[in-house]
Amino acid sequence: NIKTSRIQLEYELKEELGRGSYSICRRCIHRSTKVEFAVKIIDKSKRDCREEIEILLRHGQHPNILSLRDTFEDSQHVYLVTELMKGGELLDKILKQKFFSEREARSVMEVVATVVKYLHLNGVEVFYFIPKRHLTIFKRELKLLSFYIFKILVVVVRDLVRIVKSGYLK
Repeated sequence: NIKTSRIQLEYELKEELGRGSYSICRRCIHRSTKVEFAVKIIDKSKRDCREEIEILLRHGQHPNILSLRDTFEDSQHVYLVTELMKGGELLDKILKQKFFSEREARSVMEVVATVVKYLHLNGVEVFYFIPKRHLTIFKRELKLLSFYIFKILVVVVRDLVRIVKSGYLK
């Protein structure tokens, strides 16, 4: 259920973590438990996120899909409160460590393939997937961060291919 009460009543909004074409992600703290979360603030004039909410609610229990904690809505925005992923983007980690072993690449691709297969078998078809924006690492666990549009099963691994071609894969 999407709450129509103000998110600020339950969560203290903190610094910006990232920005996209239709949303901003910020760190937040639950006021009563003091637990940290992330909140994706979606501009309703730029994006209808009902399908994304439905997917996260239905499939967020998967170990490699971000879990949704709370949802809020006001006249301009939808707020998706999720677990806070502190590990950073996968691509940034690869570039920082200067190489990416075949074993590590296989592990990443296994997670991507497993999540896409899980979603596909459950009626969610992946149309748009960019590893740089949609994968993050937390406690050595790779998670799918966000969903854009799910209509046709196509996995775009352009960023991983670029890494391989640039010599980061050894």
